[in-house]
Amino acid sequence: MTPLQVENSLDKIHFIKNLIIGGAQVSENLKQKIANTLKDKNADCHIFETYGMSETLSHIALKEIYPNENEYFSILNDIEISTDDRNCLKIEAPKLNSEILQTNDIVDLIDDKHFQFLGRVDFVINSGGAKISPEKLELFLKSELLKFGIENELIFASKNDEILGQKLVLVIEGNFNENIIQKVNSIAFEKKFHKPKEIQFIQKFPRTENGKILRKYLPK
Repeated sequence: MTPLQVENSLDKIHFIKNLIIGGAQVSENLKQKIANTLKDKNADCHIFETYGMSETLSHIALKEIYPNENEYFSILNDIEISTDDRNCLKIEAPKLNSEILQTNDIVDLIDDKHFQFLGRVDFVINSGGAKISPEKLELFLKSELLKFGIENELIFASKNDEILGQKLVLVIEGNFNENIIQKVNSIAFEKKFHKPKEIQFIQKFPRTENGKILRKYLPK
């Protein structure tokens, strides 16, 4: 299933023994909904997030998100991985594609079998010389806000800035909410430059049919 299909099937997923979710990244909010639903049903169900692309025909790595929540993707058999000088993932899957596939996905290579996805290199924000991976930062902030019961979708974007080059902006889906702003400002970010310089609200994010946010349209 795609994340959007899971979102619309939460009352049925406890009937599924093994489920893989692909097509888009699984949000922290959806992970929480899945866990709450399956715990309430006391379901014997295993759910995995997948990593793959059209060039590999299907997924090449899995990460369990229920009942265990793994931090790293584990590659499948007959797959080899490495990184380039940008720390972007390279995939060698001879049974799927004769060429070594160079991705634009920044990863933390744990070992030759495991990696952590950090974000797309083309989404990286350079703010005053500090390179910020918005997707990793989003996972952290969503997890922190869930502790306050705040489930709004959000992304980090940037605006041109004369001093910083790019100014970090937090964009939150929904109506303006002063309480959310206060909660964001109360959170201790790992780095000082991870704290957004500006917070904006947008009624509805532009999305693909699979529910993936179209970041490139946000500036418009």
